[in-house]
Amino acid sequence: MAAPAWGARGIWQIGMGVAAFAAPAYPGADSESFFVYPYPDISYRTRLLHLKRNRLRIRPSAQSRWRFGVAANASPPTPAGTPDARRGMPQLPATLAAGPEVLYRLRWHPFDLQTFVGVHSRFRIAILPNAHVDTVGAGGGPFVEWQSRPASRYQLTLGVGPVWRTRGENGFFFNVPPAYAIPGRSRYHAAGGYAGARATGSVTRHFGRYALTAFARYRYYGAAVFRDSPLLKASSTFLCGVAVVWVFAHPA
Repeated sequence: MAAPAWGARGIWQIGMGVAAFAAPAYPGADSESFFVYPYPDISYRTRLLHLKRNRLRIRPSAQSRWRFGVAANASPPTPAGTPDARRGMPQLPATLAAGPEVLYRLRWHPFDLQTFVGVHSRFRIAILPNAHVDTVGAGGGPFVEWQSRPASRYQLTLGVGPVWRTRGENGFFFNVPPAYAIPGRSRYHAAGGYAGARATGSVTRHFGRYALTAFARYRYYGAAVFRDSPLLKASSTFLCGVAVVWVFAHPA
């Protein structure tokens, strides 16, 4: 499993594990929470297609530098009794975001990493406790991404870029409705626009049938359109965690 063996059916693997990570109680919070979640790991790669966990990318031909794909991410619900500026406000439900992305591979390969420039968008929904869903809004922006080559022992991905969000998505996290305005927490209505910048990274190493992944995400909110929200208590936040996966199915 250390090096791909291309074939007519490509290479694939299926695994299941657990991820543990520390993250802000909500975006922009000055307090943290600890989360533990199941971590499925499904991947499939051919010369023209690459499916890895939450992302699918396709290139038109083996010589093409373009990639077209779809990606998804999620945010956990705000824990009960969060000791921060949202005290007394309704808990934030879990959300799911998904959308398209387009990338172009450059000829620049620092440290033998493939370099991509691209643009992405995500459309976010909230998953309410009664199993209903509610539309939140959308976000996206340009980014630069570095990837290790498929045959590398350590599978590394790094990304950085600014983020823009609609009024609905900024408001989901940073609005203060009049009913929840109290001394020290005035009512606030977030506008759509620049929502800061982020940097993400992950590295995976296989050990036989097991895989260990470390991941991190840094968010900087300086100059964001919601910088005056009383719910924004930190100019930057940091998420980090690890995942351990048991690979129970792969080519013989």
